[in-house]
Amino acid sequence: MRLRTTVGEHRVLLGAEPLDVLLDGPLLTVNSGATGFHRSVGLDGIDPAALTAVERAANVDDRWATTLAELTEPAEFMNLAATVTGRPGGEADLAVWQAVLRGLGTIDLVAPERHAHWATAAANLLAEVVERLGWIPQPDEDDRTRQLRGSVLTAAGTLADDPTVLAEARRRWNDPTIDSAPAVAAAVTTIAATHGNAATRTECRRRAEDAVTAQDEQRHLRALALFPDGAQMDNLLAEVHDGTIRTQDAPFLIRSALAHPTARGAVWRSVTDRWDDLTGLLPSNSIARMLEGIRALVGEVEPDVDSFLNDHPVPQGALMVAQHRERRLVNQRLRRRLLDG
Repeated sequence: MRLRTTVGEHRVLLGAEPLDVLLDGPLLTVNSGATGFHRSVGLDGIDPAALTAVERAANVDDRWATTLAELTEPAEFMNLAATVTGRPGGEADLAVWQAVLRGLGTIDLVAPERHAHWATAAANLLAEVVERLGWIPQPDEDDRTRQLRGSVLTAAGTLADDPTVLAEARRRWNDPTIDSAPAVAAAVTTIAATHGNAATRTECRRRAEDAVTAQDEQRHLRALALFPDGAQMDNLLAEVHDGTIRTQDAPFLIRSALAHPTARGAVWRSVTDRWDDLTGLLPSNSIARMLEGIRALVGEVEPDVDSFLNDHPVPQGALMVAQHRERRLVNQRLRRRLLDG
């Protein structure tokens, strides 16, 4: 284990017995350089500026892992995220923000009933970085900064429901002549779909069909699973079953649809009702990937997820499905804590 203090670094070989280490200064991290395959907890009060970007990302990721393990509370994760991202000058590293957004996204996924509450917290975290990066890349920006812009704009428009971001995303969606960088264009499409209506859905479908690049086609095709209205989800499922959606795309759209805030139960019933048709239609190696969506089925759904999968095993991808089922149980426990809190 590599420890780092304000003075220097220590390398410690751990065995089965507890070990006392005499340090030469205040401890900053027990995973210097984030090179160790272990989690750490309890190092609160450390100035994020004293850590490297990769150490800050690991710190946030460790706190989220302990949240899922029920060792710390979701509010503690949010407090750490606020400390790290709210430091003077703001947080500009992609990996750090990815760790923060993974936690925010999972909270929103498992407890959609609390969306408004957590949206306020997400908006507070994202406001500074969204304002600092804006919508237009600078000529000297690197790819990671461009990717970060897309990630935080997407989060601000979907997890935080930032009205300013929503308005600009709609403006860019409604005016295709506005030239947006790829990461920004992806954010615009995701935000427009998440808050879209039937007309937006029709336009999104048209853009997928008329796309001149595979990237543009997939961007709009994958967005079809995000529209909020149940009728729009029914349209998507009908397109899957009648072959309008290609078989190589259908598993990934169903996976996303199973995570829909309000329609996930109906999507699961559709999957189970048409199970034989789906498993006969879709590539066999895609079924386990499709079932990643069960991680979001944390409320009461019929038929019961575990009972159904016990009765309908997926031989090609059994280990992957087992991992999805385990993560679903973790998400169920997190949901109970969020709703009780």
